Amino acid sequence: MEAAGNHLTYRLATGLLGSKRTLRLSPAYLEYENREFDEKRFTRVSKEDILDIKHSMSWIIWYRFYVGCDFRIDIRTRENGILKIRFVSYFGQNSTYQDAYDSITDYMWEHYFSDIEEAYMQEFAEKQDLRLCGVWLTADGAYFASDGQLTEWPDVAVKEYEEYFALYNRRNPEQNKRIEFDEWESHILFSVISLLGQKNGQTETE
Repeated sequence: MEAAGNHLTYRLATGLLGSKRTLRLSPAYLEYENREFDEKRFTRVSKEDILDIKHSMSWIIWYRFYVGCDFRIDIRTRENGILKIRFVSYFGQNSTYQDAYDSITDYMWEHYFSDIEEAYMQEFAEKQDLRLCGVWLTADGAYFASDGQLTEWPDVAVKEYEEYFALYNRRNPEQNKRIEFDEWESHILFSVISLLGQKNGQTETE
């Protein structure tokens, strides 16, 4: 990683023997080298063009041994569809690349995602109605259970796991919904429902 002020540059491996691609992060935009043989190798996405971000990491396993990590970051935009950022690490690189993945996603949260979160919170404040990832949020609570029942805000609980989170009714945990972090709108929903729960009766987050 190279840092210059509030700008970060990463050279990320795309395979065990593959070339590295450049990712540049700036508060106003990001650039990714996703067209290796094109004259215009970099795709630039402005902060205002970003609609959603999802990301995930999984282990690479050879003969029951954990040998590497596969990192995926997808950015949905207004103009260019979906920008896919992919990189991998093997053996001794794993710790360094995991740190890079964490710093990249933290940077995106601070400079890009927080504005998306604020926009959804503003939309809910105006309409008292929001639907994300198949969950319906209202002024009274959230509809996420398969039986279609409302869970009022004081009873809405959120439990976070490595690859997903679960919404459930803490008085009746059988009323629940599992949402993978690799789904579109999942990170938005997790953040928004946590904030709304705090405002409407202190949603429990574990």
